[in-house]
Amino acid sequence: MTRTRKWSMGTAVIVILILVGGWFGLVAPKHSTADDLRAQTVTAESTNLTLAAQVSMLKAQKAGLPAQEAKLALIRQHIPDNPALPSLIRSLSSLAASAGVTLQTLAPVPPTANTSPAVTPVGGVVPPGSPQLQTVGLTINLLGTYSNLELFLNKLESLKRSFLVTGMQVTPGTSTTVGVTSGTGPTGLAIIINARVFDVSSIAVTGSSGHTGSTSTGSTSAGSTATTAH
Repeated sequence: MTRTRKWSMGTAVIVILILVGGWFGLVAPKHSTADDLRAQTVTAESTNLTLAAQVSMLKAQKAGLPAQEAKLALIRQHIPDNPALPSLIRSLSSLAASAGVTLQTLAPVPPTANTSPAVTPVGGVVPPGSPQLQTVGLTINLLGTYSNLELFLNKLESLKRSFLVTGMQVTPGTSTTVGVTSGTGPTGLAIIINARVFDVSSIAVTGSSGHTGSTSTGSTSAGSTATTAH
């Protein structure tokens, strides 16, 4: 082998080594960086798609918000956040007048916490400040004819407030007890209705006196309100 040939082979080997070194030193890291960038791009696109789906869902929820607020307002009419006895008494008095019966008395009792298993938390303890379903008992005395009293009972279903009749006692009326022309004679009746209404009030923190009450705003305290109509 001539000297020139040896130099040519050595030069070729050196060039190959330089190319291999350049690949591993320069080109391969660039390829790795490009792969990382592609992976980051895929991750970013996936995140953008997830965020776009969440935005679409929030927009749909916002569009349905007025309908949900209307439902909540209707529920608050059925079960307010306080006993709201004055408005209830006005509603019952209006129903009695429209049915042609005499509302003699309406006597509520103090609110009591509803202990139904469906609304009682695990352990039976309601944390202070938590909403609690309460029951307000009512005793209503009415006078009138059978047909007018029946009409009044039917009209109770039109009340916006949830109203549960738990008992009823009917006795014959007289011209003295009924006191209205339509209720005198053998057709006059006196009726006592036991009923319940409901409200959702927050449970107050136990005070220094050692008892726990419920908070309510804008209502007359149950048990101290009664009305007599003639």
